[in-house]
Order: sequence, then C-alpha cells, then structure tokens
Amino acid sequence: MRGGTRTKLRWLGLASGGTTLFGGLALAYAHYLEPYWLQENHYRVSLSGKAGAKSAWQGYRVAFLSDLHIAPQEEPLNTLTRAFERTLALRPDLVVLGGDYFSRGQWNPALSRLISPLTHSGLLVVAIMGNHDYFGRRCDPERIIDNLHQLGVKVLRNQALQVYSRGEYRWIVGLDDHHRGEPNLTEATEKLAPGERPLLVVSHNPDYVSELPPNYTELVLSGHTHGGQVNPMLPPFHKRFNWIRYTYSSHRTRYPVGWYTIKGNRLYVSRGLGLSGLRLRFNSRPELTIFEFI
Repeated sequence: MRGGTRTKLRWLGLASGGTTLFGGLALAYAHYLEPYWLQENHYRVSLSGKAGAKSAWQGYRVAFLSDLHIAPQEEPLNTLTRAFERTLALRPDLVVLGGDYFSRGQWNPALSRLISPLTHSGLLVVAIMGNHDYFGRRCDPERIIDNLHQLGVKVLRNQALQVYSRGEYRWIVGLDDHHRGEPNLTEATEKLAPGERPLLVVSHNPDYVSELPPNYTELVLSGHTHGGQVNPMLPPFHKRFNWIRYTYSSHRTRYPVGWYTIKGNRLYVSRGLGLSGLRLRFNSRPELTIFEFI
C-alpha cells in the first residue's frame, strides 16, 4: 500500500472516530444534562392603549409552566421541582399551567406536591388541558380536572376567569385542547362584553391562534411543541427549520417555539418543562417563563 493511501485511510479513521466521539458526547449531553438545565426567561409585554397612559395592569406578572409530562408512578424530574420552587419564590400575580401534565393521561400524586405550595401560599393558579391529558382511560380527564380543583387550581376548559389588579378587572380565557378536546371560543367568552379584549388567551396547541379574531387579546400562551425537544438548528434557524414545521404527526405546527404575531395577536410558544417520547432534549432547554405587562 502506498504511503499516500495509508495517510488518507488514517485521516478517514480519525474523522470517523471523531464523529463517533462527538455523537456520543452530544447524546450524553441531550440525555443527562439538558433535560435538567432549566432556563428562566423574562419578557416585558406592552399593553394596548394610548402611549404613555397609566394602566392598572402595568407591572402585572404572569408565570407560565407547560408540558410537565409526569409518567404514572414516576417522580418528576428535578427540573419540575426547581421550576415550581422558583415560581413560588418569584410570587407572580398569576400562574398559568399550560396542559400535558401527564404523558399517559393518568393522575400522579406527584403533581399535587408541585402545585400545593403555590395555592397554599395564596397564588392564583389557572390551568388548561393538553392533548396528553386525554390519553388515559375514559374517566381520567375528569379525574385530572377534579384533582386540580381540589388543589385550588382554576381549570378553564372553554371558560373565562376575571382577574383583578388595582381595582380593575380583565379576563383570562382558557380553551380546551385543539386536537383531543373541543375548543370553543364563543362558549369561553360568553361572559365578556362585546368587543372586550382579554388579557390572556391560553391554548395548549399554538395552531388555535389562527382562529382568533384580529387584535383580539394582549397575549396568547401555548406549549405542546417542546420547541422540537431535539432541535439541531441553532438560532436564528431553530424556528424556520424546526422539524415540527414539516412532520405529518399531530405535533405539526407553523409555530414551533418563541414569539410570533398572527393577525395582530402576539403568541408565545413555550418549550415546556418535561419530556415526551425520546428521553432527550437538545438545543431546547426546559423553560419557566415570566411575562410582565408594561
């Protein structure tokens, strides 16, 4: 064998070994590190109205936690514990739970241990249902709702809830899941005055935003996508080339992660906190999100 050929083979072997090592390290990171690497994001959201006008809602803070995916008989990831403890420490005006509490739709008492400190401390906690919360047995969705109610959580399934700030009230609208439930905006907003603008609309699946009227709400909150959960593309390409935009599964959506504006409605899609399917996260860290209205 000629020397040049031996050199090429040696370089090919080194390249192959390097690729294998890199892949192994990436897999280890995605399994052992990133699912536990909680990211806390803070955003300021401007309210509609006259520029410079004072509002009772300026400074109102909302914590958003979504997609916990606790399996039956399983203790939740440390990530969830830290996220809920951090929420309690921040003491926002409102805590919103965005659905998919259980990967298989069966109640796990571990969720009570996460939520109870929030409600017992006097924080207002509201929740909606996600598609995984309907995956269990026939009566499991109602059991989830009943248990959340017993914990002091306001479950909004096509319902609206009045919240107050400095003597003024606005509405939080919670919709049923877009795929497994029966979302109905008309039913959810029957108590609102004509033309009244909700502070928040919460829909587990972000696709529902396209069905909202133009300039309908201050903010739409969604989860469901996990930001792709395994996303090889780095910003700014992680949204455009996210696999969720192109899959033919029920996870397909045009809004995989982060901020969007659709017909004048601002939408935020959270990466969530838990894991579904593959026990991996890559370039999609678990997320606790705090919004402050200004």
